[in-house]
Amino acid sequence: VARTSGGPRRRALVLLIDGCRPDALLAAEAPKLKALALRGGAFSFHMNSGCVPLSAVSWATLLTGVPADEHPVTSNDLSALSLDASTG
Repeated sequence: VARTSGGPRRRALVLLIDGCRPDALLAAEAPKLKALALRGGAFSFHMNSGCVPLSAVSWATLLTGVPADEHPVTSNDLSALSLDASTG
């Protein structure tokens, strides 16, 4: 949550549906999701993760902004990763 100079807090909602093809979502009866997307803000029904079809790799890229070939997440097995930022 970020504050604009003395103004109200601004919030962001990031909604991702892992494994859902955009064409399937567009064809679905999903009035609440479609209304939310069309209400304003930034959205896309045509996003994809590129050439890495692994959830954890794609999520790491999304959450860090670091390309998949530059971060340590290389599979869906996260057991060896440290989640402590102080350990690098």
